[in-house]
Amino acid sequence: MLAVASMTRTAPTLGCVSIPQPRLRPSRTLTALTLAALAFTLTVSAPTLTAHATTLEPSTTITTWNILKANTPTAPSWQQRRTAMQNTLLATGSDALALTEVTQHAIAPGITQRDDVTALLAPTYQPAPTDINECIRPRDSTGQLTGPNPCTHTATIYFNPTTTRVADTPNATPTSGRLLASTIAPTLSPTAGSREVSYAFLQPVNSPTPYLLIAAHLPNGQTPTAENDRTTFASDITTWAQNLTTTAGWPTIAMVLAGDLNSFRHRQPAGAQKILTDNGWTDPFYGPLETKKGGQYATINITPNTRSANGFPTTPHHYTPKREPTRIDYILLRGPITATNYETIVHLTPKGTFDPTYRASDHNAVTVTATLTP
Repeated sequence: MLAVASMTRTAPTLGCVSIPQPRLRPSRTLTALTLAALAFTLTVSAPTLTAHATTLEPSTTITTWNILKANTPTAPSWQQRRTAMQNTLLATGSDALALTEVTQHAIAPGITQRDDVTALLAPTYQPAPTDINECIRPRDSTGQLTGPNPCTHTATIYFNPTTTRVADTPNATPTSGRLLASTIAPTLSPTAGSREVSYAFLQPVNSPTPYLLIAAHLPNGQTPTAENDRTTFASDITTWAQNLTTTAGWPTIAMVLAGDLNSFRHRQPAGAQKILTDNGWTDPFYGPLETKKGGQYATINITPNTRSANGFPTTPHHYTPKREPTRIDYILLRGPITATNYETIVHLTPKGTFDPTYRASDHNAVTVTATLTP
């Protein structure tokens, strides 16, 4: 009910610009939300029976999505896209969100895209707290701002407080943070090193089993520098994450890395995704899974077949089973965590075209449900 209420509340006025609240199609959207609520009720209520005992097997559902920055000149305006962003994310019923391109670009006087996303997702989702924040503009001795923010803000974690909480670490270390990518991978180029990486230790409210969620957005571009930055980050993130969890007192905790890696197997066979899987991360796209949906669609709608539409083609390109879709957005798992369901989310009309009420970005969201091993 919270999700429904959040989508029908009175429209806020942002500065001098009034941005309308979403008007959902009740028969379709409310049904999706009701099913999501029902699925959650069944998950937390029905124990998994084993040969030895009746236990509650903890699980979590995570969505990653590049929502597309607000000031993209080749895309519909953010005012046109914001409602579709809200519709899509609330309909997932996810426990946590790892979003990218959630920027500090102003969409109205005093209101950033990140402010607006946070308001649109509330109260169903709230942003992870920031115990460590390297993304703060510097100030002089009088308190006046003296320079730009050191971070390129895009990676943000949200969680549903009714199903998930921020976990307190055994060693009382910071539970969440926003970091410069160069803190994780010191040899990145200056541009890549300024990208924001967010992390949070999260835990299902019905389970004592925590996990580490990391949200990241790696550089795009096909230059040698960009590829070196992507592979360097992929090479360094595992050691950094392992040090983080060990210092926290959880050396064997489950880890989830989610975001836009700007790398895929067909174009970069030895790219970031290959380095990560070689270092023990698993890609749920390859299963085994209980269910897999949307596997015929790319996670980015700028492909050789759709490039002329600038990421907003009328219909998605269907890939055949013999050709893996263009996938640059990932949810990768490491440690005691096993994926059960995977979906590349594409909302279509009965005619097979993109449904505009759910279409906010040139990317398609990716959702994974995974079981946490205590």
